[in-house]
Order: sequence, then C-alpha cells, then structure tokens
Amino acid sequence: LFNKEYFSELVDWYLTNRPNDHHAFFFVDVDNFKYFNDTYGHDVGDQVLVAVSENIKSCFRDKDLVGRFGGDEFVVLAVSYKEDTDLADIAKRLIKKITSISLEGMNDAITISIGIITCIYLCFIIIYITIF
Repeated sequence: LFNKEYFSELVDWYLTNRPNDHHAFFFVDVDNFKYFNDTYGHDVGDQVLVAVSENIKSCFRDKDLVGRFGGDEFVVLAVSYKEDTDLADIAKRLIKKITSISLEGMNDAITISIGIITCIYLCFIIIYITIF
C-alpha cells in the first residue's frame, strides 16, 4: 500500500510513459469510519482499515497501484485496462468483499463509496493537477 507521495510519483510515471493507454482511478472511501472509531475504539478502527486495504489490493492486479490518501480514503490507479465493464465488475466485487468483512466484537457492516474516473491522457492532466 503506497503513501500519497509515492503513489503520486508512480502515477506521474504512468502518465508520462504510458500516455496512450486507458487508465482509471478508483476513489474508495470507508463510509461512516468515524462511527467505527467512536463506537469500537481506535484499535478496531485500525483493523477496519487493514481489512479494507487488504481487500482493495486483492481485487486489483499486481500492476495496478493502490495508495492510502487519508484516514479512510484510498485511491487505485488501474493501469492499461481493456473494457469499462471490467471496471464495473471490479467495483462490484470490491463492494461485495468489503461488506462481507467480519471483525471480532463488531456487529456493524463495513460499507464503502467508490468513484471511478476513466479517460486517456488529456483528461488525466486535469485530474492529476486537481487531485495531486
């Protein structure tokens, strides 16, 4: 799992060296994360983040980049994907995996919100400047 700074460097490399490939950003946010920390304590909150990050990584290919941007915010760059339907399938699989996470002593389901941005190089320039 990359931190924000290193993730940004890797994204820059892909945008510079693979400008004609189709890439996609996934923005993943743990819903109501503050509730987990407040209700179950920070140790359980940390377990939630670890479980979510492991499940995010398991839904993507080794060549895709996964980074943590904030407390409960993750970003994935899916590199050189083939079809938009692949991206929707990944999102569905990820939601299913996250909602099935079960942690000892926690009765609430973990849910996530996902945003996906797809386009080629010129769109990434605008997104890249805005986000990073």
